[in-house]
Amino acid sequence: MKKNSIELVQLFFCLCAICIVSCKEEKVQSENIQNAQAFFKTLASDSGTWTYQPNDSLVPFTKFIMKFKINGEDTLKGIISGVHKNGDTIAFWNVKETIDYKNDQILFEQTGSMGSAKDISTFQKPTVRKCEFEIIYSDSSKEKHKDVHTFISVNEILTESEIYDIQKDEWVKQPSAKWKKKMD
Repeated sequence: MKKNSIELVQLFFCLCAICIVSCKEEKVQSENIQNAQAFFKTLASDSGTWTYQPNDSLVPFTKFIMKFKINGEDTLKGIISGVHKNGDTIAFWNVKETIDYKNDQILFEQTGSMGSAKDISTFQKPTVRKCEFEIIYSDSSKEKHKDVHTFISVNEILTESEIYDIQKDEWVKQPSAKWKKKMD
């Protein structure tokens, strides 16, 4: 009888240890997800419309527009467009980020007539989104990108990007963009 009691106590402690490890893993997993959900909510709030006006006169667009909405708590969808100097609005990219709860990942997808990209975004903070991805353009050429989006405030977001230059074998920093929320 004593041997069975000892085995039951050992089994109990083993199960407790498994539960503690599982709870710690879930907490680590859920932090990325919670940060992504908070980021999505801020990005999509107040109509989810953001504008950026480039200072570069060589750019044929007077402004760029990002518009986001959340489907449930686990999917962010958006459209990135440009307003041409002639007044036409041209949609460049459809973007989607979906939370994969099982694998604690945020799946990133970008599609448009110019090409597509898929990868994983990370959210170490509720105010910062990072993603490294490869765009496969419609002509089959490829280009590696790194993007960091950081909320300066709930009404302003900074985008910092880099593109990998294959010939120089280095990342090249692109001009930063400060997007402002359009209040409806």
